[in-house]
Amino acid sequence: MGSMKCRIMGVDPGQKGSVFYVERSDDGNIVDMRVIDCITHDIGKKQSINTQMMLEGTKKWPIANIAVMESQILKPGKGIETMLINFGLLQSVIERRANRIDFVTSREWKSYYKLSKNKKESVEKVRELYPEHTHLLMRPGGKEPSSDRAEALLMAHFGYETIWLPGEMGIRGGLF
Repeated sequence: MGSMKCRIMGVDPGQKGSVFYVERSDDGNIVDMRVIDCITHDIGKKQSINTQMMLEGTKKWPIANIAVMESQILKPGKGIETMLINFGLLQSVIERRANRIDFVTSREWKSYYKLSKNKKESVEKVRELYPEHTHLLMRPGGKEPSSDRAEALLMAHFGYETIWLPGEMGIRGGLF
């Protein structure tokens, strides 16, 4: 990768989602790691992503080379409109904080780690991969590690291993 720094964001969208930023040195060691939970506000009777507060909360973060964002699978029922609006709002924040966004399905990144739909498995996988950073899984005032934070970090790790390391030969189509 030469002198280009590896800066990757993992994005678990949603009202309770999270965004992880991970920067690595040329030898793959963690240089910087940051997290922000999705910030919402009330609009009428609905919760909506607060783009202004999200941008404010990430403005001191370096621009990421790649953001890996989980795409949304729409199922008939309540909340589709709100989910789509929030996804778009969060995407607009990420577009300002990353040079490129790669969208992945939960099936794609979870199968990479051999995880089921059980969210506790994501927390355990982060404990295995990043034992010295598990404190970042705790939300302020939380009693349990956040599976949303864990999933965002795993998506950043997925991006590192499947996009960044392989360069142009990555399974997601390469770096640029």
